[in-house]
Amino acid sequence: MRGRVVAGLGLALVVLALAVWFVSAKAERPQGGGASGRDGAGRRSDDGGGVQARTNDPAHVRVQGKVVDDDGEPLEGGRVVLSCLVDDEVVPIADGTAPLDESGAFEAPGCAGTICGELHHPTAIASAPWVLEPGRENVLSATALPRIWGVVEDAHGEPIADAKVHIAPPPDAADDPAVLPVVAASTSSDADGHWSVALVQRPPCDPCREAIGACADDALVVHERIEVHARAPGHAAASVELDLAGGIGRGPERPLTMRLGIPADPLTGTLRDPEGRAYARAQVLARSQERPREQHVVKLADGDAFELGDLGPGEYDLRAIQDGVELVPWTPARAGTHVELTGDLAANGPDVVIEVTSAGRALAGVRVDGGPFHDVRTDMQGQVRADRLLPGALSVRLRRGGRRSTTHVIEVPARAPTGPGADRPHRVAIELEPEPDQP
Repeated sequence: MRGRVVAGLGLALVVLALAVWFVSAKAERPQGGGASGRDGAGRRSDDGGGVQARTNDPAHVRVQGKVVDDDGEPLEGGRVVLSCLVDDEVVPIADGTAPLDESGAFEAPGCAGTICGELHHPTAIASAPWVLEPGRENVLSATALPRIWGVVEDAHGEPIADAKVHIAPPPDAADDPAVLPVVAASTSSDADGHWSVALVQRPPCDPCREAIGACADDALVVHERIEVHARAPGHAAASVELDLAGGIGRGPERPLTMRLGIPADPLTGTLRDPEGRAYARAQVLARSQERPREQHVVKLADGDAFELGDLGPGEYDLRAIQDGVELVPWTPARAGTHVELTGDLAANGPDVVIEVTSAGRALAGVRVDGGPFHDVRTDMQGQVRADRLLPGALSVRLRRGGRRSTTHVIEVPARAPTGPGADRPHRVAIELEPEPDQP
């Protein structure tokens, strides 16, 4: 009997030793990087970066990678955004947005599911679906986005440097819900007058995008027609419409040549209130009737006179505003003429001081936006000030620290023309709720 027990014990020890050896050997085996090309679950890796190996401790899962371009060179700039697919549900990975360094490398947390990567870059897009595998450096390929490009010239055919190029839907498609087919809506020409903008493309369909239905053909709807508008100081603006329906991208053999003309004579004028007074911060806008994308703006810093230059031929619509309030609605005028505009509101409104407090104490550093206030902050007395406000209701937004902003409406009275107190600022007190740790 005793011999059977010893024999059984010896057999158990042998089985235990074999189990320890098997677990150790499996732990030393590379995850997804071995010759078999399979991960720990027996799934085959692909060329897009491997398959995520599942783990019961996702907090310690890290992914590393390197992004290269079509020539195998590191892609610098931009960032990689990681998502996790678990049980058909896609969730973003906390701290899963990783910038690319000068060598194209990045590192970020992973997850216990399938890790998908999306490239956010101004000139490149992933050339294949990116599915990342932890435990090794994932080499991910990217390809250059197609581009539209052109040259800006003056009336004599000479290149214009630093011309501003803006891309927008045509005026008849401005309300279309489609998005612009370009990565950036604005750019500038270089010293040779050349400019280019990358075109938008839908990323390759990875498991995460497929799970949320983003692989369908109608998942990204873009404008097939665009209008390219160019302008430069000392020249009349020009606009050209492009139809991209026949295929996106214009090769180097087909640059878009935009020739800016000789400007018309300036449009001059004055802007006064009903009593002939100048406004404090008014600006006049001009919009071409023939070329709606051609718009100009001039600020009246001092006095009541304005001048609008670099205009093309034809009629323009003028509009005057101050602090977001319309003074003069759209009024037609022709380039080269002089106009006299009269605003509807009095220009001699009061100076206004806003004082922000909480629990009876002045709050310094509170951000104030609205009307004449643009990202200004209260001083040590909790105050901000603006001069000669327009009478009426004024909406301002207040934000302190990282708290959510609050909106407050104040009433600006008309300044008394004469009498005691006419020159004193109008004071407005705004009380904010105390912080959680305030008494």
